[in-house]
Amino acid sequence: MPEIKNSFIKGRMNLDLDKRIIPNGEYGEALNIQVSTSEDSDVGSVQNIIGNTKISTFLDGLTNLELICIGSISDEKKNRFYWFVVASDINSGADLASAIIEYNVEADPATAVTPIVIDSDNTRLEFSSDNYITGINIVDDILFFTDGLTEPKKINIEHFRLNSHTDIYDTTNSAFIQSNFFVDNVSVGAFTKEDITVIKQKPTKPPVLEFTTTPTVVYDDNGLVTMQPFSFLPYINNSALTSLTIDFDLVNAVAVDAGFIYQVNGVAQDYTTLNPNATYDFTSSGGSYPYAYNIIDAVQGVPFNQGDIVLMSDPNAPGSLPNNAQIRLEVVTITYQGGFLADATSGATQSSNDPVFAQVQFEVLSIDPGVNVNEISFNYVVENPDDILYENDFVRFSYRYKYQDGEYSAFGPFTQAAFLPGIFNIHPTREPYNVAMENNIRKITLRDFVTYDIPKEVVEIDLLVKLENSTVIYSVDTIKPKQADGSTDNPAWHTVDGTNSTITFDNNTTEAASDTGYYELTTDLVYAAIAEKQFLRPYDNVPKKAKAQDFTAGRLIYGNYIQNIDLSPVNYNAMRLNLENRSFHDSSTNSFVTGQKSIKSQRTYQTGITYLDIYGRETPVFTSNENNSLKIPFLDSSGATNASKSSRLYVNNLKDLNINNFTNETPGFDPVYFKIFIKETASEYYNLVLDRIYRAKEDGNLWLSFPSSDRDKIKKDDFIILKKAIEVDQQVSDENKFKVIDIKNEAPEFIRTKFQSIGTLDGQGTISGTGGLYPDINTQPAEQKNKITISKQAFANENVNELIPLAEQGETIALSFSKLSGSTQLVSRKYTLIAIEEIITSTDVYSLTLDTPIFSQDSWIESSTGVLDADLKTQFFLAKNKQWEEFQGRFFVKILRNLITAQFLENQIGFSATENILISINQLFSLIDPNLYLAKPQTFQSSTANTTNNDSSKAKWQTSLEFGGSTVTSGWFIDGARFVSHQPTVSSDLSLSAFFDQPLGTPGSNGLKFDVSTSSNLIKSGHSPNTPVSNTFTTNGWIYNSYQTTFGIGGANAVDNDFLPGQGGWVDGLEGIIEADSDYNGPGKDKSWRSQIGPIGSVGEDVYGAQGTQGFFMHLSFSGVGTQLHNGTGLNASSVAVEDFYDSSSTDCRINQLADSDARLNLQAIDNFNCQANPKDKVCNILQNSSLNTTATENQWNPAGHPNLGNFNQTNKDFIENLTQGSRFKFANDSSDTVFTIKNVYVKRIYNHTAWNKRIVWNPQLSVLQEDTGTVHYKWHNFVYHCINNNDADAINAFNDLQDTIKDFASPDNRRVCYILELDENPDNLINNPENLAGPSTTVESTFIEFIEENYENGVNPVSDNPAIFETEPKENLNLDIFYEASQAYPIELDKNTTTATSNGYANPDNRKGYLIGAVGDRVRCYNFDDANIQSQNFGAGTVNYIDNKVKSWDGDIVEIQPGFNTLNNTLASGSAATLNSLTDQTELYLDKDVQFYKIDDSYVQMTIEEVIEINPGATNITKIRVKPKVKRVGLSYFNCFSFGNGVESNRIRDDFNRVFITNGVKASTTLQEQYKQDNRTSGLIFSGIYNKNTSLNDLNQFIMADKITKELEPTYGSIQKLFARDSDLIAFCEDKVVQIAADKDIIFNADGNPQLTASNKVLGQSRPFVGEYGISKNPESFASSSYRAYFADKQRGAVLRLSMDGLTPVSSAGMKDWFRDKFKGDYFNIVGSYDTNKDTYNLTFDSGANFDDSADFKDILSSVTVSYKESVKGWESFKGFILESGLSCVNSYFTFRDGNLYSHDNQTRNNFYNDQQVSFISTIINKEPTTVKHFNTLNYDGEKGWDCNFIETDLNTGDTLHHFINKENKWFTSIVDNGTELLSNGVLVSPINDSISFQGLGYPTNIEDI
Repeated sequence: MPEIKNSFIKGRMNLDLDKRIIPNGEYGEALNIQVSTSEDSDVGSVQNIIGNTKISTFLDGLTNLELICIGSISDEKKNRFYWFVVASDINSGADLASAIIEYNVEADPATAVTPIVIDSDNTRLEFSSDNYITGINIVDDILFFTDGLTEPKKINIEHFRLNSHTDIYDTTNSAFIQSNFFVDNVSVGAFTKEDITVIKQKPTKPPVLEFTTTPTVVYDDNGLVTMQPFSFLPYINNSALTSLTIDFDLVNAVAVDAGFIYQVNGVAQDYTTLNPNATYDFTSSGGSYPYAYNIIDAVQGVPFNQGDIVLMSDPNAPGSLPNNAQIRLEVVTITYQGGFLADATSGATQSSNDPVFAQVQFEVLSIDPGVNVNEISFNYVVENPDDILYENDFVRFSYRYKYQDGEYSAFGPFTQAAFLPGIFNIHPTREPYNVAMENNIRKITLRDFVTYDIPKEVVEIDLLVKLENSTVIYSVDTIKPKQADGSTDNPAWHTVDGTNSTITFDNNTTEAASDTGYYELTTDLVYAAIAEKQFLRPYDNVPKKAKAQDFTAGRLIYGNYIQNIDLSPVNYNAMRLNLENRSFHDSSTNSFVTGQKSIKSQRTYQTGITYLDIYGRETPVFTSNENNSLKIPFLDSSGATNASKSSRLYVNNLKDLNINNFTNETPGFDPVYFKIFIKETASEYYNLVLDRIYRAKEDGNLWLSFPSSDRDKIKKDDFIILKKAIEVDQQVSDENKFKVIDIKNEAPEFIRTKFQSIGTLDGQGTISGTGGLYPDINTQPAEQKNKITISKQAFANENVNELIPLAEQGETIALSFSKLSGSTQLVSRKYTLIAIEEIITSTDVYSLTLDTPIFSQDSWIESSTGVLDADLKTQFFLAKNKQWEEFQGRFFVKILRNLITAQFLENQIGFSATENILISINQLFSLIDPNLYLAKPQTFQSSTANTTNNDSSKAKWQTSLEFGGSTVTSGWFIDGARFVSHQPTVSSDLSLSAFFDQPLGTPGSNGLKFDVSTSSNLIKSGHSPNTPVSNTFTTNGWIYNSYQTTFGIGGANAVDNDFLPGQGGWVDGLEGIIEADSDYNGPGKDKSWRSQIGPIGSVGEDVYGAQGTQGFFMHLSFSGVGTQLHNGTGLNASSVAVEDFYDSSSTDCRINQLADSDARLNLQAIDNFNCQANPKDKVCNILQNSSLNTTATENQWNPAGHPNLGNFNQTNKDFIENLTQGSRFKFANDSSDTVFTIKNVYVKRIYNHTAWNKRIVWNPQLSVLQEDTGTVHYKWHNFVYHCINNNDADAINAFNDLQDTIKDFASPDNRRVCYILELDENPDNLINNPENLAGPSTTVESTFIEFIEENYENGVNPVSDNPAIFETEPKENLNLDIFYEASQAYPIELDKNTTTATSNGYANPDNRKGYLIGAVGDRVRCYNFDDANIQSQNFGAGTVNYIDNKVKSWDGDIVEIQPGFNTLNNTLASGSAATLNSLTDQTELYLDKDVQFYKIDDSYVQMTIEEVIEINPGATNITKIRVKPKVKRVGLSYFNCFSFGNGVESNRIRDDFNRVFITNGVKASTTLQEQYKQDNRTSGLIFSGIYNKNTSLNDLNQFIMADKITKELEPTYGSIQKLFARDSDLIAFCEDKVVQIAADKDIIFNADGNPQLTASNKVLGQSRPFVGEYGISKNPESFASSSYRAYFADKQRGAVLRLSMDGLTPVSSAGMKDWFRDKFKGDYFNIVGSYDTNKDTYNLTFDSGANFDDSADFKDILSSVTVSYKESVKGWESFKGFILESGLSCVNSYFTFRDGNLYSHDNQTRNNFYNDQQVSFISTIINKEPTTVKHFNTLNYDGEKGWDCNFIETDLNTGDTLHHFINKENKWFTSIVDNGTELLSNGVLVSPINDSISFQGLGYPTNIEDI
């Protein structure tokens, strides 16, 4: 019978092709079958598949709980695998617990399953039953995993195995079991989330740093040193005790030694000849003493040598040397005196019967202020000079943790620089460096590095040191908990002082220290250098969350990760940076025995804040440029110098930042801590020690010499600041800065010239004329002469070398003149002789030609014109010019001299107080009005002789300016006179003008401004030309009623005092010489000057010093200044109609004659700002006359005049040049010869008698205020009024009046220049007070004011032993936005304890936060009480609440302190006294008071008291308080210099150039320009440091951003879902693309575009996408791999892919393309991929989750089903009935997980999955010869019994079989029947069998089942 045979040799389903063309060997749907591979390897056979066996039984029988597996991984190296499970509540769905479970394939099945980690409440593993974990790796014994929802985690399998779990649930207690954490195989309690995160916590605070000068001892006397009494008091009182001589009594010191000859009874004897028992006569007087007491060895008598450092202490001082040293001295000399001793070598002999002693001279290095000043006996030791640590460096210390898996944490905060300065000592020649800036540390102690918050798995601590000038960080030592033998605790770990682990309080109670660790450094040797990249690792940027993970190139790599945090908007303006005095440990006051830590003054600092999470991840710096900056000025607000303080920065108002208000969507990522950062961007600065000062010959400025070693510190145009004054230990009190105007490496020529006197001539009493020194009156010395004759005979008579012989020897000769003026010796300039000629006459003379005419400043050599002063002396010098020794090793800097140099420097220039050079002189008068301020300003009162009185009339001023003569002239006078107005100093502000009917200062839209003159009582006028001018206060445009407000007067009958200063009146006069008081101080005071029109409070000038300051001021004026600016002509009123002079239509209000060329009012010479608001009131718009003399204009206020004006005055020019800061002068009539120094100069331009603008005066006859009718303003408006009203006669008169007034205004006698001189002393104190000079009269008295300078050339120029110190001004690096860590980490908010709290809080608060505020033993003080009874609570030595109060414990926000704050009985708000034991009463008193927690590094944290919690039984002390949870203020330990209390601020070793200096810190950060927020790097990759088991290197926790550890893929690829390390590549499976990334190599592309691998140090190199538009969608769980092949599903594109060496292949296209497209349209809980290595199949499970139904047809689009791809058949073999949660292969066996339990697929009960028996079926296709009609009768198969066919279908009809097969000839047969055939239940035919079942195209039996 013909057969059609079909085989299944291709072994795959084909659901894509039309069934007529499906190739032979393929088939349709199949379930639970396998083809071509079976246990018997029958190729092409169809088998049902083996079932699975349940291995684990977790939670079996618990109906309320369910378990689900959410991930698994196989460890092929150890033949083990692990699966992750979550236990949930069946009813609520809540995840209750979680676990990681191991299965050992090779172990005994009974013990093969081991729960490794169990989290009883899922708060640590944080698994989610809704989230499948695909990022899992095993690196040796460490299991890494990440789920995309929580922190990436890791567990050490072997450590957790120590829990020995056998189950995850304790049925006895109905609770999940909890795993413990093991360190060094010892349980340390339940593990925490922090124990298993990849990121490892770093230290949160620096170690406590203590250092001392305690030396090692090289000699110990073991006794007392007896000294002669001496006193330390001068030193303690801050006098400089720099040396000390002490007599050491040497009796009984030592015995006689060999090598010395002694005088005995006058005979020299060797000591060996002496009888020890005999008594010898050692004195001439016959006294006898035992030799043992009087004969000593002079060498060994004092047990130290010259140069030794000796330490001493009071014998009663606690402790012992060297630790308790109070005095530190250096031995300078040793001298032995007394007794009989002779040196055998020198033969010196000394005879005396005095006691033998040694006199030792010491240099004092330091003395403790607390030393007993009456003590005369001291213990002593000699220190070892070689034990100084880090002598030439600043060092900082930190530490890091080593975890038991080998990871190292990032560094903790570093300490501030460890440096112990000495006493300030610097000398420009002996030691031109600051010896105080050499490190004096001899022992360093590091403490408290084992902190309360140290993670449990820390097994070692590396102590670290960083030298300031290096980026390398060194390991000092490694501290472990156990000693080397491992059996005992290591004191370095467990104690606080090397012995104890507890803190003892004053009440003798103890408390376990919260922080321990104690390590002493006595050497600066280091252990090893730390890798430099660690320096750039402020924290580890381990992702907060990551979806993908893998391990390749020895590194952990994450993809699709999240970093940063979202912060809610915070107003950082609330944060304030401030400065305060730094508090020393033993006192609240500064003490400058040695240099003290401080904040560099004259710098700008900015603070910022960073936030940290619990693991130490850190944000950038947040700051506000507006309020977070602090500029530390030269002087503080009280006028004290900041550089002479020990200052500290503190940050306030932190509680107002609301910095705990974060918006991150996932709990657990919020920041927990904050740190303070500081920015200071100034570049380096240097200190310069002054050597000598020289005055520049050419201009009188200063040349400073400095040691050449400092040459590189400074260059031309730099600025230097004088910080320390010369010869005193104090800072320069005035802010200053000097520009380097020149710099030379060698001494300037004139400095090198020294003048050697060869004699002085005085004519022996006859100075001039016949027989005199200067015999020819015509050629005697006089001003402007440069050729003089002098008697030759005088040289011989007065024993002075003759000149010509000296000149012939090449000597340079100079002369100078001198005379005694009072007690002051005046000395002229030196004039060099450029020619000497001997003239032979009846009287031989020398004709001398001078190098320059005699200066006008030296005109005093004549007592009158042509008459030499009788006391004149002429001195001759030899000018020697060479490089003197004092110039060797020096360079020279030129600066301008000023008041500062005069006061603090120039006294170093050698001079005698009686030798001065007179450099300028001028006659001085005094004009004083005795009625000033005692009467109202007016023009109606008669004058009083010799004063200006209160009369400002022109006539009076002209009389005054006659200065005793008959004509008006000009002159200098002490100014106590009135004025009518003065010029403004700035351009006026329109808003400060006033309406005519409003008070002064009220803004006006049409306000006018008058800048020509600003009288002190100036009021704006609203006068209209149409209104008559009146001289009374009516309503005609004047003040109207507002004058009452403006002037504070009561009306027409006001009394005089209404006009006095302070009464709202005016100031229109000067007071001569004054001592500034409250009326003058400050710009808004009654007697201050106006800079422009406006209210005094707005426009007042600060001329007389700031408010609250005092100073001496002299008003020195010159009047009659300039020339006549307008002659009153040029306007001819009779030539034209007067009214035509005024053009009312003109915009500039000029006087409009018919032709523009006619004369105009030429008032351009008036110096003003030309900014009148109304053009009609502008003065400068009046057109210029073409003949205007601009020279007159420019010099109208110049007392020196101008040659072109005919009024040039050289004397005035010289005089004015000396009216500068720093100039020195005296009054000629001053018998005390007091010299005054000008501190400041202010110049005012004043109008004497005629004002331009309107002013108000008092009419005493009418008792009214009225306008001054003498002003130009009044005359102008009067003229305009008459012009408009066409009153020609009145107009002409008014015009003439105007013209005369303008002439008066322009007159020189109307102008005076007032120089307001601030002086260092008060001239009013002189006996001959210059104010008392009479004024103008026929017998006018005057004096001379003489400007002088010291005769520096005649004195020596010594080097000071206490020199001045300059500081260079640094440049600002304005663009540098670098902040440096300046604090430890502090908690953002304390956990609130619910024990006594009334609000929500924590039952188990995190006390790590509290101990960061204050560790056990930290000092505590109550800070800001106002009540006097509580002042003792404040900071101060000896107060209980500061020195003695210490932290005992924390419980959330409750702190216990010992002994406690004082209880108080103050009055409560209720009025009653507080009860001492009442918590409520004490809370009311202490509420909102601040409490500060101090650390030993001077930092502190300030909190606010919220509640009193506990009072001790005696009700004397409060022992527990609750503080408000937020930090209020942080005081910083940060410092960047040492202050020595004398203005010097040093930050550099020895203050030497290019030496190490204190930097701003170690850890740097910066701000971000863009908004900082959570960063979702969906396309990003980030990798860790390297792991190398062989070298025990584990850097897998190190994610150092400075290492460029990130890589970004194209965002268009979609988010990274899965990472897969394949060979040396990393494959990134993105949503829409699969990308190959070179690992530890790179890819370059050839010219043809083909890739080529190349060696590279890149961890992740070039990325290259695979061909094909496929990705993994969002189903990374579909991924499975075997060897180099990987399989995954792309749900988005409805495909299943294989990635192999040939790239991507859509394996879903192997007969299943349409099916998968339809299937992927469904919504599934998971699409899980797994690989069965035994069957070589990729199983893809579609898990419908809650919709899963075992009975559902697998063909349903939403049904759960597994489908298998078999690589050997390149197709999909079958559907599978098992729906797994996860699956994997291990040791060639296949395992799956269902309901969280493990199943092994090795059950020979086939088709039994998860205890569910299933069937197998296959749909075969018969499509051979599809064009032929065929008839089927039977169906047979080869194989085993058990298969059945229950349906046959063809393209023509359908059929059935007999449902059982009969074995015939080793085949199984059955008959085919059509659907009409009826069968009995036993298969027997009821109806006859049809002939056949027919088909033409195809037929296929379906549902061939294995039954």
